[in-house]
Amino acid sequence: MKTLKTIGAVFLILIALAWLQRSLHPKPLDDEAMPPYGVGQVLAEAAAKAVHEKGRVVIICMPMTSVRGLAQMQGFQETLALHKNIKTVGTNNFNPSETAIGCLSFEQFAAVVNKDSNADVIVSFLGVTSFSEAQIAMLPKPSPKLVVMDWNPRDVQRGMKAGLVEAAVMSRRLTGIPSDHPKTPHQWFDRYYDLVTPESSGNLQ
Repeated sequence: MKTLKTIGAVFLILIALAWLQRSLHPKPLDDEAMPPYGVGQVLAEAAAKAVHEKGRVVIICMPMTSVRGLAQMQGFQETLALHKNIKTVGTNNFNPSETAIGCLSFEQFAAVVNKDSNADVIVSFLGVTSFSEAQIAMLPKPSPKLVVMDWNPRDVQRGMKAGLVEAAVMSRRLTGIPSDHPKTPHQWFDRYYDLVTPESSGNLQ
């Protein structure tokens, strides 16, 4: 009996050491996970900048279950956690069947804004809707700042012109891609994506 207890104690110690080793030295990201992790990092940094390093963040996203989706959210959460005066106060999950080609309708977006009116910035992994002037007038004033991942230049430009969108992650035009193999998530981001701001949105086509 004493021998079994000793073996059990040693086994528990080994499990604890393995957990500690994994915590201190997490598995490195692979090439599939690095680009979306970089996207998450940049979205978090843009959100922090939008509220001057202090404020409440609400997230709009789909359920993150794929390797890329999990890496994207991991990059966002771990980077946002570095900004001590910023707090996530809500997450709004929309299933793909609830969206139009992966983007919210204005009604869905407006519902989030009204529900989470205490937010300082909304980070949308589902892009920005096609705002019309009439729709913009319906949103509460002031509305939370908006940081998005989006592929539609017209929607982004319209949102920025209306003063709603602070920053947008968009696909990079396939010109001048660095030939060196990226080594960090940020380098992967720079290879495939751009961060567009109101100052640079005039270059969108």
